[in-house]
Amino acid sequence: METLPIKQKDFKGAMKRLFSELKPFKILIFIAIVLAFLGSIMSIIAPNKLSDLTDEISKGLMGTMDMVAVKKLALTLASLYIASALFTFIQSIAMTDVANKFAKKACVQEYHIKLINYHLDIMTNT
Repeated sequence: METLPIKQKDFKGAMKRLFSELKPFKILIFIAIVLAFLGSIMSIIAPNKLSDLTDEISKGLMGTMDMVAVKKLALTLASLYIASALFTFIQSIAMTDVANKFAKKACVQEYHIKLINYHLDIMTNT
């Protein structure tokens, strides 16, 4: 038997509620988006620099190698990869922090309600 997917009844309302619940974390989310964007851009640019470095080394095999240009390209390439990895790492830490705090907040609210109901139930039964 194949089960049919459950259809969301109020998608717009659910998204509005989600965004309102995530408002306290908007700065961290914005930082994570910017860092993800920068890390992706650097990851896209890096292979082009690697191609330039390979071309420069190939020119050196045919004749004289410009070591200053090779060193400059190698340092630029290393800087791009290190910055990209650092941005991606910081972005992942920021989003993990948001997810953990959001889940903790949701659990605390749910358990707080259950705890209040439990105490009210005990007080009414005694």
